[in-house]
Amino acid sequence: MRPVVAAAAGTGAAPLAQLRTVLSAAGDALGCVPMLDVSPAERVEQARRLTAVVPAVLAQLHRHATGAPAVPPDPALGHTAASYLSLVLFYDGRPTAPCGSRSTLAWTNIGSRAVHVCWDQFLAQQRWNAGLTANTIIHEALHTLGLGETPPDPRVITAKVAERCGN
Repeated sequence: MRPVVAAAAGTGAAPLAQLRTVLSAAGDALGCVPMLDVSPAERVEQARRLTAVVPAVLAQLHRHATGAPAVPPDPALGHTAASYLSLVLFYDGRPTAPCGSRSTLAWTNIGSRAVHVCWDQFLAQQRWNAGLTANTIIHEALHTLGLGETPPDPRVITAKVAERCGN
């Protein structure tokens, strides 16, 4: 995947566009298929596989942007999407101001491990669109890793995740 990261980093595009390019290329290699073709359990597994590569991709893109050499992967660390998500702290966000909006399913501060889930909206959405709620978790996980809201609208990030992983 390093050649894809190098190619994306060399485009001069915005960081989110670079990440999107790499994730689109990685999806096939990670066995992601359109979400309509798989069970809800497989959707979760695909989301975990895709999320697992995000920290390494972001680090590689950052190092490329700063001119630092790439750091070879260390399989001894044993990080997977599931192990990363186990480090994220999920809180009941219902008493928070952002959860006052019916369109907000979850929120976090960039770089924080705390994700506030707007349970009423999240559970209602999950009943009829589990893919969107899975994509929302990926979206928030990207923020915990430091990805900002580079697009003008947060729905753009979730839409790009859905484009790659399905809805």
